[in-house]
Parts: sequence; C-alpha cells; structure tokens
Amino acid sequence: MPRIVRRTALAGPLLALGLTGSASAQTITVFPTPNQPSFPFSIISGPDSNIWFMETFLSRIGRITPAGVITEFNTGALGAGDLTVGPDGNFWFLHQNGVGRMTTGGAVTLFPTPTLPDGGLITAGPDGNLWFTENGGNRIGRVTPSGQVTEFVLPRPVSQPLGITAGPDGNIWFTERRYPSIGRITPAGVITEFPIPGFGYQVIAGPDGNLWYSDEENVRITSVSTAGAVVQHFSPPVKARPQGLTLGADGVVWFASTQANWVGRIEPTGFVSPYAVPRPHAGIREIVRGPDGSIWFTMQNVSSIGRLQGVD
Repeated sequence: MPRIVRRTALAGPLLALGLTGSASAQTITVFPTPNQPSFPFSIISGPDSNIWFMETFLSRIGRITPAGVITEFNTGALGAGDLTVGPDGNFWFLHQNGVGRMTTGGAVTLFPTPTLPDGGLITAGPDGNLWFTENGGNRIGRVTPSGQVTEFVLPRPVSQPLGITAGPDGNIWFTERRYPSIGRITPAGVITEFPIPGFGYQVIAGPDGNLWYSDEENVRITSVSTAGAVVQHFSPPVKARPQGLTLGADGVVWFASTQANWVGRIEPTGFVSPYAVPRPHAGIREIVRGPDGSIWFTMQNVSSIGRLQGVD
C-alpha cells in the first residue's frame, strides 16, 4: 500500500539548512515497486497519461497509473538504463549492448550499437530521431525510429558525455564530465564544445531559453545560454547534491536532491522551496512532472516511486 505523508515546504530539519519555501501543505505519496529490490532510476511521463520508469536491477520498465497501480514489463535486455519517449510514441531505452524500443503494450525490439552505451542517457531529438550519450565510448549516438544507428566521435578523448537534451535552438546539447564542458551537436552531427564551471550531470532546456544542468559535486545548478555563456549559478545548501531535473507545471525548474533526501523547486531568482521525502536515505535520483502537474520521482535505495502533489 502507498504511504501518504502531509508536509509543508518548511517542515522539520529543513529549517536548519537555511531553506525557504511556501507554507502551504503538500502531499507526498510513496509507492513501493512490486518486486524488491528493483532500484528504479529513470522516470518519464508517458503518452498514455501514466508515469513510466526503469527498474535497473530487474531490467524491467514499470508503468504507474495516477491511482498508483504498477505494472512491470520485461525488456529482455541486460543492464537496462535510461528511458525516454520517442517521437513515434514508443519508449526508447539504453541497455548494456545498445538501444531498445518498447511499445505501451510491452512489445520490445533491441538494436545493437557499434559502441556500448556504458551508462549514458537518451533523449528525443527535434529531428524525429533519438539521441544518446556513450559515456565510456566518447561518442554521441543517433538512432532512427526504425533502429538505424549512427555515432559521432567527440573531439577530445575520454570526455565522458552524460546528460543530453533537445535544446531550444533545434540542436542537441550534452554534458561532458571529464573536462568539463557542455556540448552542442547539430542534427547533421557538427559538434561544438563550451567550457563550463563544475561537472554537469543532467541537462534540460530551461524556461528562459537557456540550458540548465545539475552539478552534484559542487552542489550547484547552472544555466548556460545557447551561445555557451554561463548565465547564473544557483547553490542549494551543502549536501543537497542535485541530480535529476524537470520543468514543473509553473515553468520553474525542479530538481532531485539525492543526499539531502528532498525534491526542490528553484526559481529564476534562486529562491528554493524544498520538500522533504518521508523515507530516510531514499536515494532520490530522477524526477519528472506528471500530466496532472504532480512531481514524480524515483527512490532508488528503497525501490519506490514518489509523488508530490499540490505544487502547481
């Protein structure tokens, strides 16, 4: 059964961190996955008004309805990882040996890649294809809806590309943790790199026409223009360690704080509203806005899915 906890944005020990937030009550619900441990990681909003997530330990894709009913689908792949919705309405994911595609009914097709994805992330591109990072292979991959894969080698060796997103300028943007840099690749495969402060983890297109990335090592969230110029830094409290990012229904960036065990809302002014998660050491990793405006997130260490309501 799901566990429901009502909290305020300023509840409990968060005051000691010097955080601010609204005083209205919110509702956090925790939904354990049916098979434990499952270590859910990636989480997305599906085309069917449900939330979908990857269970990395089981290599299964889970579906959770707004009522909290969870159904699991086997991927048939080893080491299944990041997950996204493709322009074809199917789910696309990375696995140990390549890229996978799954329909909302659970039919899976696997496509090998010349270079192993090795812990990369995947996103839908503005060109109708899927784009992904090959963290250990130093490449950006592109796969068509029919499964044709093309790889683009990055200019510098061992750059460790990780986060990836479709940018507001019609290009694909990605983080490189080795140097560190943020990279831009055109649909034709032309790559440009820009140095950034800190180590980018996840990157998203922000509400202001810039790219926003999380930097868990330096406890920062930074926005960068499409010209590669750093716009501003936001520094949540020490131990926050931001990872997953998403846009809320109000157009404000939300982030998952793995170490501090809360999800946070950060306004363009830097004003942070934190919401504590009722399970200690939950291992909050990725975060997404649901169709109803609720914030959903994965709790890897306790094999559960969380939902925060009343925030829109």
